[in-house]
Amino acid sequence: MLFRLLILWLAIYHSEAFRIFPKQISHGQRHVKGSYRYMVDSRVCETTPGVKSYSGYIDTGNNQSMFFWFFEARNNPKTAPLGLWLNSSLNPYSWNTYANMLYIDQPIATGFSYGDRNVFSSDQAAARVWEFFQTFFSIPTFSQYASREMTFWSESYGGHYGPKFTEYQSYYDYAQAKFNHVLDMANAATLAVVKTALNHKNGCLVQLKNCANNGSNDVCQDADNFCAQYVSAPLLGNRSTYYFPNSKNDTFPSLSFLKYLDRSDVKRAIGAETQFSACQDNIGDDFWTTADAVRPTISSLGRLLDSGLRTVIWAGDKDFICNSLGVYRSLLATKWKYSKQFAKAPWKNLTVHGKVGGVYKTTGPLTYIKVYNAGHEVPAFQPALSLEIFKQTISHQNIHNTN
Repeated sequence: MLFRLLILWLAIYHSEAFRIFPKQISHGQRHVKGSYRYMVDSRVCETTPGVKSYSGYIDTGNNQSMFFWFFEARNNPKTAPLGLWLNSSLNPYSWNTYANMLYIDQPIATGFSYGDRNVFSSDQAAARVWEFFQTFFSIPTFSQYASREMTFWSESYGGHYGPKFTEYQSYYDYAQAKFNHVLDMANAATLAVVKTALNHKNGCLVQLKNCANNGSNDVCQDADNFCAQYVSAPLLGNRSTYYFPNSKNDTFPSLSFLKYLDRSDVKRAIGAETQFSACQDNIGDDFWTTADAVRPTISSLGRLLDSGLRTVIWAGDKDFICNSLGVYRSLLATKWKYSKQFAKAPWKNLTVHGKVGGVYKTTGPLTYIKVYNAGHEVPAFQPALSLEIFKQTISHQNIHNTN
């Protein structure tokens, strides 16, 4: 199975109401590993005639129910590839226009997934998703997709765990990752303070290197705390983490979908058995115990590139937390056989539908795209461009301009 990974920043738009009562299919004892239950054609979000959808749960362990939502491709579903997205939904520019899309709420206790939490790192999260697929592809409805080309998509922290997922599921072939760094912007006084905190003999960079060199959880937690307090926070100031030209009170993209997903009629239609949880603090706390966020995965990306796996990475030029400069510098620091050629590769304008939407550069299997006027969730700001890049990627085309 060809499995490519793409790190993206996806917007979530409000859903359309469903119109029919869906059918439920189930197998095995609920809450026992390997069992599943799902609804067929809820008509929530996807209302295109003839396009099927499925939503429900796969039990990846005893008392561990992982929620999924699957939408057939609107075009050529019998031959379209399978796309996996780990944190998003449909919209007028939905990617199921060209691919059969599977959305998973992971790890347990995020989204509609619920049960006992036992994931404290990216490595453990990868194992749970792998277990999900062992059951998913055994279900008669979905077994046909086991032989399809599969593309892996995620955003934000997904760029950290993506390479780990790739190595765990080594029989897949996929490409892309993203890494978080500090954006080089602020006034001179702030920069002077930040520069000292960054480069001091006991500063942020030294602490991060100590963590990377097989550091203990305590060493890595200290590094994370120090860098956040003395580097990231002073640079950000009162601006939005996700769209830095605006204040931290910026509300775009809207979170209105949360109320919609918590409606009893919506949950009943899609088979959801608990309240939707967008960003659980306790999940972050779990990952904090292993200092997962500051443990580098860049070497995994280098090995993927050396194996020839196509990798497409993008970042919005107005994002702070996963900013385009930090992403690019991470790629420059990635060691692989064409790293020098990538650094020297020319930048090209990216024109979509006749409008310049960013710049990009390509070397071998790696393409990096800096998207103009986009924040943390690129498709929320540039949905047409995002869909076009998605289409080009899954159809094995080089990234190119369109009129």
